[in-house]
Amino acid sequence: MENNAASYSSRSIAKKYLEEPLPKSYNLATSMSDEAVITLLLEDAGFAKISIEKVELFSVSRTAKEATYGFVGGLIYEEIKKRNPAWIDEIKTKVEKELCFLPQTLKYSKNHL
Repeated sequence: MENNAASYSSRSIAKKYLEEPLPKSYNLATSMSDEAVITLLLEDAGFAKISIEKVELFSVSRTAKEATYGFVGGLIYEEIKKRNPAWIDEIKTKVEKELCFLPQTLKYSKNHL
């Protein structure tokens, strides 16, 4: 996750709202990132010939605000909502501002804050 600056930023901000250490699974790009787990699930479903190929994907958002909606979700945010739902809006604002300052390869516009 450290290689994906936008995702890393959003998770780092969200983690500040939780006191205890997060489970390791919270640091994965997706819940389906372990080939062994995927293989087991497919075998349990009756599949015999299983081949897994990892593919890198690139996504683009027109604005920092648009990108924020993609990052503010998932398990970490469900935990935060349980504690204080108002924190979600605070986090969205912080993530959006931080995304505006990422390298030029992530072309977000500051005027969408």
